[in-house]
Amino acid sequence: MASKLAAGKKATKAPGKMGKQLLSSSKLVASSKAMTGSVARMSTANAPMAGHEEYSDQPRVVQKPDDQLDLTEKELKEEITRVLKADNPHAPENIARFDYKEGAYKQTNTVDQLAVHFELQSNLIHVESDEAVRQMEKDGEPDDVPASATASTSSAAAGGTSSATQSTSGMATQTSEAGGEEEGGGAEGADGDGDGSAGTKKPPSSSGKKKLMNQFNFSERASLTHEIYMRSRETQTEPPPRETYSSQVNQAEIYDAYVADLDRQQREKDAKERKKAGGKEETGKRRGGADDAQAGAAHGGHDDCTPVTNAARIMERMVNQNIFDELAQDFKYYEDPLDEKRKPHGTLMPLWKFYYEGARKKTITAMAQNPLYSDLFVAGYGSHDFHKPAEKGLVCFFSLKNPSFPEYVFKLVSGITALDIHPRLTHLVAVGLYDGTVAVIDCTKPVDTQPSHFTTIRTGKHLEPVWQVRWQKEDAENRLNFFSVSPDGYVCSWTIVQDQLERKDIVKLMMLGLDIRGMDTAKVNLDTEDVNSPANLGSGTCFDFHPTNENVFLVGTEEGLIHKCSKTYSSKFLHSFCAHSAPIYTVSWNTYQPRVFASCGADWTVKLWDDRNTAQPLYKFHLKEPVNDLAWAPYASTVFATCTQDGKVRVYDLSVDKYEPVCVQVVPQKKNTQATKVMFSQQSPVLFVGDSKGNVIVLKPSPNLRLAPASKTYSRENEIAKLDKLIAFVREPASHK
Repeated sequence: MASKLAAGKKATKAPGKMGKQLLSSSKLVASSKAMTGSVARMSTANAPMAGHEEYSDQPRVVQKPDDQLDLTEKELKEEITRVLKADNPHAPENIARFDYKEGAYKQTNTVDQLAVHFELQSNLIHVESDEAVRQMEKDGEPDDVPASATASTSSAAAGGTSSATQSTSGMATQTSEAGGEEEGGGAEGADGDGDGSAGTKKPPSSSGKKKLMNQFNFSERASLTHEIYMRSRETQTEPPPRETYSSQVNQAEIYDAYVADLDRQQREKDAKERKKAGGKEETGKRRGGADDAQAGAAHGGHDDCTPVTNAARIMERMVNQNIFDELAQDFKYYEDPLDEKRKPHGTLMPLWKFYYEGARKKTITAMAQNPLYSDLFVAGYGSHDFHKPAEKGLVCFFSLKNPSFPEYVFKLVSGITALDIHPRLTHLVAVGLYDGTVAVIDCTKPVDTQPSHFTTIRTGKHLEPVWQVRWQKEDAENRLNFFSVSPDGYVCSWTIVQDQLERKDIVKLMMLGLDIRGMDTAKVNLDTEDVNSPANLGSGTCFDFHPTNENVFLVGTEEGLIHKCSKTYSSKFLHSFCAHSAPIYTVSWNTYQPRVFASCGADWTVKLWDDRNTAQPLYKFHLKEPVNDLAWAPYASTVFATCTQDGKVRVYDLSVDKYEPVCVQVVPQKKNTQATKVMFSQQSPVLFVGDSKGNVIVLKPSPNLRLAPASKTYSRENEIAKLDKLIAFVREPASHK
């Protein structure tokens, strides 16, 4: 064995072919022993083999490539300086990008010089983390795998060769050493010729274990963010004014304060009990007023909000004046200069839009203007959808000086269908409701009280919705009264007697025995056996009183008939007109000529009638949509306006065009919005239009649509003569016949 070792040592000195083979075999043996953990045997395996001494004396030959330059000694010693830069030679130049600030392409001065040669996205996890444990369990590895296991091997070659180190991670080698670690025993173990005295080895485990490449909780991330520029902003304000207040009190003042507070608590408790016992009541609400003063006085004077309320109202008017100053200037002074080119046609300029937040999903069903205060008008909110009637109604008082919020708001238990302001006592408002109730609202009454007068089933009310109410002059006993009409077939008079409303049936709209030329009797179901049967009653929808004779009035019905009635002859009609083929929505007398009145209805037509001729109308206009309302202009006898369900407002001037309107304009701003009510202002040159979304829009007609009463050509006699001329022009052929 010693000879073999000597031969091996000599063989390692020669770099011959055989020596290289033996050297590679010895390295294989050394690596196999490193797997078992024997470092000593690995060092002995690198010993040179015997029989190769002849290769150690051979000279080394330097091999040169064929294309290598032959340089002299001077050229070899010459120093050449080269500067290495971090710039990327392949980086692009003259890059232009679009600058959104200046709106042009600009050249970019800085170019990214980073060149990425290789990039691999991966992640590292710790071997003892939960994720590593789950991976090992998934791969079938045991849980007791150590965190890391390393093995290093070294080999020393003769002649001062360098040592090599090998390390393995994620594996554990088990070795058992039993005596004798000399070189001979190591060589015999490598050649397999030993007798086993050097010890036994356990074979390496052949289970397919995966190495966990990451044993550290390491993650490398980087990002480039914009630099945050810090700014310092300061402001300096004046300190609030301070005042030192002091007062002295005595026991009597303290006692009085406690007594007043106990009285206030007792009144609040009694009010809550009355509210629970009374159930739902018709209550009104207004912003501020005498009720706040009374409440403050009841609290001992220290909670009086009247000065604050007045100051707040003044401040609100000032703010609104600043916000709506342009609209106020247009209302007062602006005149459309294009009217000179479009004569005789004109336009309607929108000014203000009134809306109350509490009236969502409600429709403008009635409007009236205060005869004393020209800037104040009232709007009633309800519903025209019979399948979904409004559960509650609202009566809102608006002012042209405050378009942002109503001045007064009254809430009622049913939807509003009609209202009217008393011509002399402007604080009284007669209201008709969808459930057939009529009521009188007094604006001077405190908050949280019922209307001053209202009807019930016991006192007698209509059985159907009240479609119109109208105040009348006081009776012989100087008592206030108003009229109402309903589809239940009655026109009733309501007289205010103390705290009640007394009902009196003025006209019973009988259908039996009518002889009207042109009327289709097939559409009326008459019960000839019972005269008092509800089937023999007409359904009233609207009425209007004569401008000069207070005893005469017109009544429109759902059957398309117009009855001329009188207060003194309640059992019979003075005249009957077969006016429309569908329900009539509005009937209105002309304010200049008491013989002429107009009507509109669901049959898409507007008709002008002469009181003396019940057979044919004077004029007939077909609007291609149901006409919801009609109103005569107060400044001209031949001008009237209509509103239809398609949201359009049409203004007619018969003295200019007897066939087509002089203005057609869509008022609502949203689609599928109906124009439900139209009303001319009696003092101002504006037009009020209500829609199905709860908005009241104020429009100013252009000069071509109005004739100011202050002009030189205006006079009441001229307006009457103008309308009489139109009537004579229509009736002249008939008179010749």
